[in-house]
Amino acid sequence: MNPAIRLSVSDSADRPVAALPWSRRRWLGAALASSMAPIAMARTDAPKTAGAVLAPPPGAPGQAPHFPFGAVRPARPVPAMKVRTHLGQATDLGSLLTGRVTAVQLMFTGCSAICPIQGALFAQLQQALRSRGVAVNLLSLSIDPLGDSPAALAAWLGKFSAGPGWLAAAPEVADVERLSRSLGRGGEDPRQSADVHSGQVFVIDRRGAMTYRTATMPAVGPFVDVLAQLVKDA
Repeated sequence: MNPAIRLSVSDSADRPVAALPWSRRRWLGAALASSMAPIAMARTDAPKTAGAVLAPPPGAPGQAPHFPFGAVRPARPVPAMKVRTHLGQATDLGSLLTGRVTAVQLMFTGCSAICPIQGALFAQLQQALRSRGVAVNLLSLSIDPLGDSPAALAAWLGKFSAGPGWLAAAPEVADVERLSRSLGRGGEDPRQSADVHSGQVFVIDRRGAMTYRTATMPAVGPFVDVLAQLVKDA
């Protein structure tokens, strides 16, 4: 991994990504706010620690019956939609997700808040997966199809030394709300995010259904353990 990449907030402050024009940022905020507003968020009496990945077992004392991170039961199929990859390939989202366990993050290249940290997290995750020999794909999904051309997505991946198995793609404008709603429903409250999208990582199984989601910005080591187990059980 590029030694200049550090999983810290200072990266986005030292080297901010160009901000979106206000008109497009307003559109993004409105679209995501609209999609997330009706979502009922689960609560828990136990504090969440930074970098937490695993949810407590169902029925643990003091816990709500539904937890905003951990296993997703029943598995939730990812909706069908057209996307365009960083290679310029027009395809459908299902084709990118089926056949291998995939870790998915939401991002956009004009983001200067949490997206650079998310990119660094996936860079560390990619390296850790290789070291452990865990076969998991990575997918960075843009929520700004108006601004994120294939060239912009490819340049973003290049900043984090993305290797084979790490793709970036953008849906059509009309599908951004549906994608965000599908992945975010029942997860952490998006109003707690530093940007207009979730910082959780969503794990999709070989059939194209979400089976697990992490807390915001998960610790890489424990997350690799989770992914290794999910691959084994798949």
